[in-house]
Amino acid sequence: MRPSSKMLLGVAVVLALGLFLALYLSAAKPTDRDQIASQMEAIRDAAHVRSVSGLMRVVSADYHDNELADNVDQAHVLLGRAMRNVQQADTSVNKSSIVVTGDTATSSVAVNATLRGGGSYQSTITLHWRRTPTHRLLVFPDTVWQVSSADYHATDLGED
Repeated sequence: MRPSSKMLLGVAVVLALGLFLALYLSAAKPTDRDQIASQMEAIRDAAHVRSVSGLMRVVSADYHDNELADNVDQAHVLLGRAMRNVQQADTSVNKSSIVVTGDTATSSVAVNATLRGGGSYQSTITLHWRRTPTHRLLVFPDTVWQVSSADYHATDLGED
């Protein structure tokens, strides 16, 4: 390949990369409610397959609650223990419950689980969300909605 061809190819690659970045960065970002709804769908999908790591992807590193977990590591351990006792989990996402107030939000999720060895667990969980700084493509500043705390409202711990 001739040097002029290499230079032309290099310029074309740089221009194509610049065009891609410009289009990517200018793409319309979903609304806050849509972003939270998407995260809630990820929670539902992870609960359905009993994936602790899938659930933890939407949890903030600063997570805490007043009932079960003082920090994110404790929440991870507790979720792992709970998932080992669950035979089947279904989560109902209530998108209409999403209330955004600035950089915080709340939503609710209904959890129905069949436990190994019999019994069931039903609860409505109120999730408290916070907009967390992150980066797109490892360089460009952005934010993502993550769960910063939760309130648990058990409605039934029954034996089947």
